[in-house]
Amino acid sequence: MEFGCTDPTAENYDPFAVYDNGSCIIPVVPCDNLESVNYAGVDYGLLTIGDDCWFDANLYSTEYANGDAD
Repeated sequence: MEFGCTDPTAENYDPFAVYDNGSCIIPVVPCDNLESVNYAGVDYGLLTIGDDCWFDANLYSTEYANGDAD
């Protein structure tokens, strides 16, 4: 009986493994391959920096945190 990574999406998938030994290395896909996202009615472009996903601009706001108009 072969132990190894049984997840076919893992970098170290072992097609001969019958039992998963917890060694799977799942690749990180920052931003889930998206180029933009809509947040509060505004489309923001996305950037990948290292393993992190960031908006390409600051969030737009129509009011301050205390509720006053912008």
